[in-house]
Amino acid sequence: MELPHKSRRWWILIGVYCALRATASIGRDSTRFADTVGFFTVDYLGRDSRLWPVPLLYSIVTNDSLRVALHVVLGTIAWALLAYVVARRSRFPYVVTAIILLFGLHPQIIRFDLAILSESIGLSLLIICIATSVQYLASPSQPHLCAWVVSLAAFSMVRASQFVVLFILTVVVIIAVIQRRTTRRIALASSLVILSLWAGIQLRNNRSMSELNLYTVLQERVISDDDRFTWFVNEGMPATDGMRGPALYDARSDLPGELLDYVQLPIAQLPPSLIRLGEFPLAEWVREEGWSTYARYVVTHPADTLTRLVDLSSPTLNPVDRDLLPLNDRTVIPRMLFLPWQWWTIAGAIAALIHLRFGQRYFSRFFVSAVAITSVWYAGVVLTSGIEHPRHAISVAVALRVVSLVTILGLLGAQRLTPITEEDVIP
Repeated sequence: MELPHKSRRWWILIGVYCALRATASIGRDSTRFADTVGFFTVDYLGRDSRLWPVPLLYSIVTNDSLRVALHVVLGTIAWALLAYVVARRSRFPYVVTAIILLFGLHPQIIRFDLAILSESIGLSLLIICIATSVQYLASPSQPHLCAWVVSLAAFSMVRASQFVVLFILTVVVIIAVIQRRTTRRIALASSLVILSLWAGIQLRNNRSMSELNLYTVLQERVISDDDRFTWFVNEGMPATDGMRGPALYDARSDLPGELLDYVQLPIAQLPPSLIRLGEFPLAEWVREEGWSTYARYVVTHPADTLTRLVDLSSPTLNPVDRDLLPLNDRTVIPRMLFLPWQWWTIAGAIAALIHLRFGQRYFSRFFVSAVAITSVWYAGVVLTSGIEHPRHAISVAVALRVVSLVTILGLLGAQRLTPITEEDVIP
């Protein structure tokens, strides 16, 4: 079978994708937001408000128009890589390539090219990570494994909420090493442990953003609810007079100087009113006991936690444009083709069962493991922030759909599907 990249038709498809993606942004102004300035300082230890992958690229490309071009080019590379990995194992490589590239033109994906933020680069790194995952599962080798580790490191460190993907995979690999020690597994476990330690250092140093996120959670979920508020107060949260005032945002100048110095807000971020209303006692509690107390609440109130996850699933995983930043982009394909995440997941699960029955088992493993990890990732996104859930969860929404799409397209494999017989099973 001819490899896709050796065909002119395949490259034409890639060129068309790049051109169509560029048309969504050409002639439109790039957009900076209040927190854009936080992406202009690179710190590999997380001491600034934004983690290193996006600031690193922005430090190389310093013009906003060129940054939009960077988004388009990196996105084209990512979707082309995914199309190549899946298409090279298909009887219909050009059909598979066209379908994957068409999906990559959804406005829920490419509209972020105009935003000087982390979303466009984060989505591209996600697609690269998915592509390298499929490549390694289908064809395990040292180079493919190295590519997967590198892509995982870059993707997982775009946002702190994505560290959970790295941590879960590290635990899984350590368990695999305990079960059966091989040189490759030990090397992989060592690499992931090192990356996890690095991520842990960044998470610890990224205190200002972490504390701001907790304030938004408290202001949005706890202060406004009598039962939750009472539970948190009983668990040690200070309750100052006027603390349950309107859930608004202040100017930095509204905070007393000493309190502002103590809280150390991330660059360009406005303080929730709760910081001012809670004063020093709440600020100290947030720093010392806030996250541990909140974690206890999440674990000891599973019904409330599950209700929260279910209630936010549709608005976050089936986002509409008004929830994904005010950007002046063009629409290339109808946004309705994004389809609800539930439909994609059900279709992907059916495809995974067919793979399990007919021998394409690495697709089944890929789907089950990816959906399980993505579910935990989704929980982390919506539970650790009180605002902008649709934008923060856009990578989760795309991941669920792409994992399902890849599993479905795997049914068009290089060999026709035939049932597994006893003779096919290796003892």
